[in-house]
Amino acid sequence: MMRRLITPLFLLLALTVAAVAPAAEIAPDLQDVLAGKATGETVRVLLILGDRPDMAALDADLTGATHQERRAAVVDVLRSQFDRVHAGTLAGIEAAAGKGHIDKVRTLLVANAVNFRADAAAIAALAADKAVSGVLHHDVSFDPTDNVLACRDSKPADEAAADVTEKGNAWSIEWIDAHLAWGLGYTGAGIIVGHIDSGVWVTHPDIVNNLWTNPGEIAGNAIDDDGNGYVDDIHGYDVGDDDGDPNDDSASPGHGTHTAGTVAGDGTGGTVTGVAPDAMIMSVKSQDSAGSGTLGMIWESYDYLLINGARVITMSLGVPGDLPATYMRTERENTNVLRVAGILLFNSAGNDHSAYNPPIELGLTARCPAPWNPLAGTPYTSTGGVVAVGGTGYYSDAAYSSSSVGPVNWGNVAPWYDW
Repeated sequence: MMRRLITPLFLLLALTVAAVAPAAEIAPDLQDVLAGKATGETVRVLLILGDRPDMAALDADLTGATHQERRAAVVDVLRSQFDRVHAGTLAGIEAAAGKGHIDKVRTLLVANAVNFRADAAAIAALAADKAVSGVLHHDVSFDPTDNVLACRDSKPADEAAADVTEKGNAWSIEWIDAHLAWGLGYTGAGIIVGHIDSGVWVTHPDIVNNLWTNPGEIAGNAIDDDGNGYVDDIHGYDVGDDDGDPNDDSASPGHGTHTAGTVAGDGTGGTVTGVAPDAMIMSVKSQDSAGSGTLGMIWESYDYLLINGARVITMSLGVPGDLPATYMRTERENTNVLRVAGILLFNSAGNDHSAYNPPIELGLTARCPAPWNPLAGTPYTSTGGVVAVGGTGYYSDAAYSSSSVGPVNWGNVAPWYDW
């Protein structure tokens, strides 16, 4: 069943629609996969739609708006775009689903895309829809264990433990002077941090008190009480398995719990590990129970965090290697959307310095520009809003030897051709 996230508009905001594009090409890798499938057999598809809302114009309209006003306005514009501009395409998808050609449909508001399983006949019909700009194989995967933000050149655990007194701070907290910021009142209190990873160990004593709790949801009743499109999402959501349990229980658990502890571990167990120990963690598990995650799962995670009020997003994972321009373009547009909504995204640069050469050394999303150093004459060049974070050594500011550095080249990606 298609998840539709529809609420009445509370703002009248203009949508700028581009000219009708030609029919979309089915990506070569998807064509290869389809060639090996029997008639009627389905594969995972990402349908990228054209005619995105004009985020630059919306950003200008929201000058002086609060974070809450920005978020609400962006969500309304994105929903309106699907309901008004993409209504015909969505109707075609629903009709094909009714005939058994498509299933497991998810609308991805931030990405202006639709994720589903479909057979070759349905894919061909959708590719002929002039509102579609790309038909991609939904199988571009990531491995979070290759993008750990922790210092990899650290001491053994028993030696490192000796550096911390009971109820003390992890060495990294004081190394970056986070504890001095706490003395000024900046502890993360009142801030919801969206966390995209392998999930979070929801009963971990250092994290359990800092989990965001959905005030409009009743646990365990199998009902979407708050109408946000997600059932029983008490502390977040598992988009990989499509359920309300974001617990860190995949095939290789621990990575998400580690990164959540770096954000908000409050020291209940004896050591404060969190840079912002009073922040709330809104967890989205972006991989299934087998440990498989895809770019489309990351994009659905953006939707959840935007809709539910995250102020910051931390994401210690990325998609490595040479990627099609369609993926690059869509992700840069996605980060434009998040920034206009008042959300700053922190993403690990990756640990592929020895695996790839520039311009593909950094993973996606770290390739998207930071919100500074705009290039003159280039459309909204600095609105990506992504802060890419590299890794360092133990008690050192020196870069970890495998930490990805860049630079990145967007010279083949319209409309920017920059960086």
